[in-house]
Amino acid sequence: ASPECAQKRRPFPRTVPCLRSGIGMLQRARDDALVYRKNSSAGDHKQADAHWIQALAVVATMSDPPVDRVIGMHQTYGNMLFRIADYSRASKAADAGLALADRHGVAVQSPVRANMLFARAQALYGLNELPTAESIARQAIRIQLQGVGPDGAQMGELFSLLGAILQSQHRFREALEAHTHSARLAKAVGTRPLDEALTWSNIGYLYTDYGDYPKALGAFEHSQAVLATSDLAAD
Repeated sequence: ASPECAQKRRPFPRTVPCLRSGIGMLQRARDDALVYRKNSSAGDHKQADAHWIQALAVVATMSDPPVDRVIGMHQTYGNMLFRIADYSRASKAADAGLALADRHGVAVQSPVRANMLFARAQALYGLNELPTAESIARQAIRIQLQGVGPDGAQMGELFSLLGAILQSQHRFREALEAHTHSARLAKAVGTRPLDEALTWSNIGYLYTDYGDYPKALGAFEHSQAVLATSDLAAD
C-alpha cells in the first residue's frame, strides 16, 4: 500500500486513492488465486506455487486486509503444499495464517482458527510429528465443536485427519472410531462421493493393519460402491 494508504487506516472515511489501491491489490490477489487453481488442477504445481506466492505478497502489502479471506488463502496454499508433499513449507504457511489471526485479534474460538489448525496438524502429520499433530487436530475439533457444532463437512475432515494420525501411531481402535465418525458425518452432509469413498478406503486399510481381513474387504467394497455413484472416469 502507498504511505498515504498506510496512514489512513483509521479514522474513516479513507481517501479515494487508498480505497482504489486496496481494491486493486485484492483483485490482483484474486487473479493470481484463479491462476493457481487452474494450474494446480492441471498438475502444474510449480507454476501454481509461483502465482500463489505472488498473491500472498500482494495482500501482505495491504494496510487493512480482509483478514478472514487472507487467512483462508494461507490455508489453501498450505493444502496445496501438503498435496505435493512439501510438508515443511505447508507447516510454515499454516503458521503464517495463525500469526495473522493473532495480529488481527481473531477470536480464539473462531472457526477460522479451526481451519488453520487443521492445515497445521495436516502438515505436521506429513512431517511425522504425530503427537503434536494429534494435539493440534484435537484443538481444532474442540474449536469447531464450540463455534459451529458437532456436524458438518469440516468436522468430518477433522476426524478423518485425526484418524490418520492415530493410525500412524498404531492406535487402531481409536483410529477406527475417528474414521467411522468421519464417514457418518460425510454421508449426513452429502459430501462428494470421492471424499466418502476415500474415508471408507482408509477404514479398509485400518482393518487390514488390524488383521481383520473380512471387515477390510467389506470396507473396500463399500468404498468402490460409493465411488461408482460419482462421475469420475474409470481411470
